[in-house]
Amino acid sequence: MKPVGMPPLYQPSLVADAILHVAEHPTRDILVGDAARALDFLQRLSPTLVNSLLQLAAFRLQRTSQPKSEDAPDNLYGPAPEHDRVKGDFDNLVIPSFLDWFDKNILVRSN
Repeated sequence: MKPVGMPPLYQPSLVADAILHVAEHPTRDILVGDAARALDFLQRLSPTLVNSLLQLAAFRLQRTSQPKSEDAPDNLYGPAPEHDRVKGDFDNLVIPSFLDWFDKNILVRSN
């Protein structure tokens, strides 16, 4: 089956922006995407619960119902040159992250 990142999916630019922000404003930890914050919060409350939920759902959520082509390139021995794009096949599933803006704007002013 064709693989997909585990939802929710975010634009890669969120990670790039976070890397640039941390380079300019050294920070010990940074979470990118609202789902990361939710998982971090739940992990602090009950690591066993989060691990169980991820074990039940994560593998299934990383597969689509579309079969993977037999001649689809892989990156086992090196990068797949024809897959050097930022946006992929699942761009229609991307959601915005609302809390990332606060990390880069509100919290910086208080330091």
